[in-house]
Amino acid sequence: MADSFIKGLDEKIIWADADWIVFQPDAESSVAYRIKRSNLKIVFQSLFDANTILQATADNTPVAITIAEQRILGRITGGNITALTAAQIRTLLGLSTTDSPSFVAVNVTEVTNTAGIIKIQPDVQGDVELFGDTDVGDAVDGKSFFIRRKAAEGDDYLQLYINSFGDARMIASDEFFFRGFSNLNFQASGTVNMSFLPADHQTTFKGSTSGENFESRQYGWITAAAAQKYAFFKVDDTTDQFILDREDSNILGFKVNMPLDVAEIANSAGILKLNPDAEGNVELFGDTDIASGNGKRLFVRRQSVAGDDYLELFVSGQREAQIKSSKDMFFVAGETQYFTASSGKINLGWNPTGDITLLRNSTVGLNYNVQQYGYITAASGQKYISWQVDDTTDKFILDREDSNILGFKVNMPLEVTGTVDAPILDVGGTVSAADGLFKVMAGSGSIWFSVGESSGEVRFNTQGGRTKCAAGDLGARMNIGSLSASTKALAVRGVSAQTADILEVTDSTTAILFNVNPSGDVKIKGSITQSELSADPSDPAEGQSVTWQSDGTGSGDDGDIMMKITAGATTKTITLVDFSAS
Repeated sequence: MADSFIKGLDEKIIWADADWIVFQPDAESSVAYRIKRSNLKIVFQSLFDANTILQATADNTPVAITIAEQRILGRITGGNITALTAAQIRTLLGLSTTDSPSFVAVNVTEVTNTAGIIKIQPDVQGDVELFGDTDVGDAVDGKSFFIRRKAAEGDDYLQLYINSFGDARMIASDEFFFRGFSNLNFQASGTVNMSFLPADHQTTFKGSTSGENFESRQYGWITAAAAQKYAFFKVDDTTDQFILDREDSNILGFKVNMPLDVAEIANSAGILKLNPDAEGNVELFGDTDIASGNGKRLFVRRQSVAGDDYLELFVSGQREAQIKSSKDMFFVAGETQYFTASSGKINLGWNPTGDITLLRNSTVGLNYNVQQYGYITAASGQKYISWQVDDTTDKFILDREDSNILGFKVNMPLEVTGTVDAPILDVGGTVSAADGLFKVMAGSGSIWFSVGESSGEVRFNTQGGRTKCAAGDLGARMNIGSLSASTKALAVRGVSAQTADILEVTDSTTAILFNVNPSGDVKIKGSITQSELSADPSDPAEGQSVTWQSDGTGSGDDGDIMMKITAGATTKTITLVDFSAS
């Protein structure tokens, strides 16, 4: 038996059995008393375990009842006081298993569901409305709805409210993400403003990684396609370029209706076209006056490791359109190429710093003509003369389209020189012998000199072809510096049975100064001056001799007159005059 005490008594009580209580007045007494429990009107502490309350389902019969978890103490129709289950509570409130309780007004400081998610109006029986019953001041923002995250590293929140201007606002204490598991749409009855009153940049696709460079698309209705089409831009992670493109060719192009200021325009995929549909001109540098100097320039460049080159187009300060290149410049036409001026001349080599060349890169069979056109009255049409370097004869040829061009006339002195061992001036044609192929005429029309009047003859005027030299003139000269070493510089040939001198040089009085007769005799009027030699001349041929003045380096002493004679295959050197002995 267990010992215990009755509350309010100091005596020890001994529980004899379930129905009787046996106790003694004091511990020393030998007398004990017994009372039947049913006659004792008290509640014992030993009846109450954890989560236990007093229950009486009949008069004067209280008992202990334990309230289990997730239960509410109550009494339903036809039942006793008990710990009601969730189903009994729904029955009590008149709710089905799918219903949620509805409250007209709840004034609480906190609503919590420690077991998990707390749902507000989960069965969609009406809207959820906040702060709608009471007015706020005219210049006061509406109350806010906060979603918070409290953490040791810092507290953050999302705030929703309507400000004093009637603007609905959502504010985040840190970054703000709008995320839709499908599309994310923004729509307004008016304008959709991104970054209204901005405090920093607006960015898109900031968290992109490899393969996630998506497009920003601008849709619009295309009449020709009778459908929506879009243009888009993106940063491409294959080419690493910012790309502006279109869904398809139903979007005809990209039009900019304001000045465009860019550092670079390029098409890495191919040709960059400017106004390809010919809807207007392409104009550069036309909107702003400059104070002075050259206009702005358009450069076409070629960058390479070997060196950078460019083509430059601009209008100079003298209002001259100019095209310049850093090296050679080529004008290439698919067909005929024309240079024309609305008024004035076409000048080639203006302010030249080098020669003008034509047909420079000609090869075999590509020596084309340069043609000069003009109107010919007799032909009632245009005719041309042409000149070219001929790769068959290797000559420079001046020719005409046909005989309607009567000839070639030079109205100024003509000087023809050359440096090759070949004819310098080659005149050909089909004119009559009486006209000749080449003529030099006086202003009066009389012929001074002609070639080709008959069998290639060269004829002079009635004065016999003499050359007259005025005072101070150099006289008649022959340029023989271009002859080869094996070519005679001057050759005078007589005729058969000639009796007169072959060569004669006279003074102004026709007195003979020097002559050579047909027998080879040479006569000289005047002295012969020799210059001393520092080396002996070559041995003369058989039967010949040679004289010279020595400077003492070779044979003989300085000033001696020496002679070499060859006879009988033997050459001897002798001193004609001993300068030191005279």
